[in-house]
Amino acid sequence: MGASFHVTLDFIGSEPQGLRFRVAFDSSQARWLLPYPEVTGLRFVPLADGDAPEWTTRYLVTEPQDEFVLNPDDRIAFDLVARVNASIEIYRWTLQLAPAEYDVRYIYEVDSGKARYDYLGKGSRFADLTPPLVGTVESNAVRVSLAAASVRG
Repeated sequence: MGASFHVTLDFIGSEPQGLRFRVAFDSSQARWLLPYPEVTGLRFVPLADGDAPEWTTRYLVTEPQDEFVLNPDDRIAFDLVARVNASIEIYRWTLQLAPAEYDVRYIYEVDSGKARYDYLGKGSRFADLTPPLVGTVESNAVRVSLAAASVRG
């Protein structure tokens, strides 16, 4: 099932907790049931040679994720804070980044085996009226430059 909406990424800025991004869903041609975005969808690709760094965590858990409904003509945005070079003892997800320039995209990916919130068990009508997304939507790229002093989480 192909997605008929856009995902837009904006870099809000650096703050003591990490790097703040805003991911927005809009321009939908249909009504979709979507899981809330997770910070691990952010992909940092260095402009210089090198591979995109991987997110790390101290533990992995599988749990259903809350969902939202995207209606045609809606624009729904979420802020995500990327904990950069932070301790995995404190935060669930962290990313190790060297001072450099990065192109950052948000990859919104939902596979058919993703654990979903049981709306039918809760008596919600949205599960019957709205198809869940299965597929991938990629955002625009934003350029983020990290100086040595600003890379901390």
